[in-house]
Amino acid sequence: MVGFCFLFGMLFIVFMLFFCMQKIQKILYFVFFYLYSKIKKRSFFFKQNSFFIFKRLSQLWLVQTCTLFFSVLFWVFIFRSFFFEPFHIPSGSMMPTLLAGDFILVNKFSYNIKNPITKKIIINVSVPKRGDVVVFKNPLNPKLYYVKRIVGLPGDKVKYDVYKKQLTIRYNYVYKDKKYSKIFPMFYSDIIPSDFIKIFCSNDTNNFINIPCDSMLESNFPSIRLMQCKEYMGDIFHYIFIIPGYQDFCHMYYKQPGTLSAEWIVPNGKYFMMGDNRDNSSDSRYFGFVPKENLVGKVSMIWLSFDKQNKNFPFYVRFKRIGLVF
Repeated sequence: MVGFCFLFGMLFIVFMLFFCMQKIQKILYFVFFYLYSKIKKRSFFFKQNSFFIFKRLSQLWLVQTCTLFFSVLFWVFIFRSFFFEPFHIPSGSMMPTLLAGDFILVNKFSYNIKNPITKKIIINVSVPKRGDVVVFKNPLNPKLYYVKRIVGLPGDKVKYDVYKKQLTIRYNYVYKDKKYSKIFPMFYSDIIPSDFIKIFCSNDTNNFINIPCDSMLESNFPSIRLMQCKEYMGDIFHYIFIIPGYQDFCHMYYKQPGTLSAEWIVPNGKYFMMGDNRDNSSDSRYFGFVPKENLVGKVSMIWLSFDKQNKNFPFYVRFKRIGLVF
């Protein structure tokens, strides 16, 4: 509740600043000319003729341009710091939910509100949930931003079957007696072919091509058709891509002390992330848990999408994906 009050307070301040833009411009005019008068040592002239100076300054193109520039810069800073930030999807690790070439908007106040300078959490708004698609900073390299799905919450025991490509989650595992921890309801539908293949030995770093199921392209290149199925997390579901029979680099999995291979117990204040393209994703299986402080926000929608395989305008714009809400 406090977080929402803070948010509405910020909105009120933003609207007040919008209506007071003329006052802000006059203040900026004053600052610009004051600095100029200091340099030219004409402060006395400035005080005696301030009315005519302001009238003259309002007609100066340079001052108006600078005022407009700093005003726009201010609004962009407020928007990106507290509300929404755009990101570009460069790879296929979240296919089929997010495709390479998608441009997304991330809700930065979905979980907390941070100081835009220090990045410290000011107010907690809500708690992340299983199944949320989020953008976060890589715990090993905070300069890298990743987008994955939250699979494990604090206190969960996550087990991944590298053969069946299925998850088993026991919640409240570290807070209760291990014998009485409950299994989170997860179900998987039948596996069916997808419209994507993964091409090997390609110069394209993405290595994924969307083709019709009856296309002959698949037989002309060394490739593997990706299979898909529904993964149910409680009452919600999403599609995941898998390669049946393919064992990923499980020997490179993050090994948590005291647990078996491909098993993890999520510590307090951290989360376990996985990509929907299970056999082609660098996620918590490899770099470990993600602290809450590293969460940037929840993915809200796709506002633009380009198909890198199609170079002809306007066909390379994926109009059907624009406006998809998460």
